[in-house]
Amino acid sequence: MKKERIGGRESRRHISEEEMKRNKLIYILSGVLVAIFLLVLIIMIPKGKKDEKVKDAISTVDSSMIETKNSTASGDKNGIKRDPAKVTIEVDTESLTEDNGVITITDTNDVPYKWKPIWRLQQYVDGEWEDMELKNPENAILPDTEYDNPTGTMTQSLVWVNKYGKLEPGTKYRIVKEADETEFYAEFVIR
Repeated sequence: MKKERIGGRESRRHISEEEMKRNKLIYILSGVLVAIFLLVLIIMIPKGKKDEKVKDAISTVDSSMIETKNSTASGDKNGIKRDPAKVTIEVDTESLTEDNGVITITDTNDVPYKWKPIWRLQQYVDGEWEDMELKNPENAILPDTEYDNPTGTMTQSLVWVNKYGKLEPGTKYRIVKEADETEFYAEFVIR
C-alpha cells in the first residue's frame, strides 16, 4: 500500500507487484550506477597523479640519453648506469662452423645488462661493416624477452645458417648484440 495525499486528505493506493518490481529495479540500477561512478572517480584520481610521474620519468630518461651520447657510460630506462667498456663478447673459436657458433658475454658492471636473444650478423666488405641480407627472414624471429645476467657471464648458441645461409671461410664477420640501446660486437673469421 502506498499513501498519497489527494486534496488535503490521505488516500491509500495499492501498488501492484509489477510496479514494486520496477521500483526495486530502479533502486538497484541507481545503486549500481552510483557505485560505478564512485569506482571511476577512485580510479581516475590516482591515475592523474601517475600520469605526472610518467611524464617526469620520460623527461628524466630523455635527459639521461643525451648525457649518454656524450659519455662512455650508458643508463637503462630505470636510470642504472653501466659502462659498455666493461662488456666483452667473445666467439668460441672451437665452436665455429659455417653453420653456427657460440658466444660468451662477460659483463663486469655492478648491475649487468639484460640481454635479449636477438642478434644479427655483419660482413666486412671493402673496408666497411655491412648488415648481411637475411636469406630466411621467417627464421630470424626470436622472442623479445630480456634475460637477466646475474653472474655477469652467459653463453648463447647462434645458428646463422637458418637466417643467413652458410658463411664463407676466410671472410671477416661480426656478431652484433644490443642492450639498452648500446651495440656490442664480436668479430670472427671461419677457418
